[in-house]
Amino acid sequence: MEDPRSPRVMYFSSDQGETFSRALLPSASTEQFYSILDGDVDMLFMHVDNPGDTFFGTMYTSDDRGILFSKSLERHLFDGHRKSDFTNITSLRGVYLTNKLDKGYFVWKLM
Repeated sequence: MEDPRSPRVMYFSSDQGETFSRALLPSASTEQFYSILDGDVDMLFMHVDNPGDTFFGTMYTSDDRGILFSKSLERHLFDGHRKSDFTNITSLRGVYLTNKLDKGYFVWKLM
């Protein structure tokens, strides 16, 4: 948090913490959370919680610097225990298996 009264933002470093760059992700209020789902040398998978007790949020994938993020999946299910079923298919860059909340029930998605 840059200021306790302001929304939270994420910073990433690609040089073992020597320098940090602000990630281009939506900010999160104190009622929301960020979760790093998985990552490797070239890509991060991030979950940004929706406001309120919705049990879902939006998943983003990063560029190779971990700074520029693209929206990957809306209504990504993240249960009340802050757990998510997420599997990175490492043999296919940017492909994962997870679940999505869809009109009150969840479905598995291969993205």
